[in-house]
Amino acid sequence: MSIERFNKSYREGSYDSYLFDRIEEVREVTEEWVFDYNLLKAARCP
Repeated sequence: MSIERFNKSYREGSYDSYLFDRIEEVREVTEEWVFDYNLLKAARCP
């Protein structure tokens, strides 16, 4: 996967979905998103 595709997926999956008040919120949402993304990606691999 290209970095551009990853960035688009991240942006659509979390960044564009939330209004953050603190950097800690960004980190928490990002951590959850990356975990879910990797889990789904692994499920698609044979």
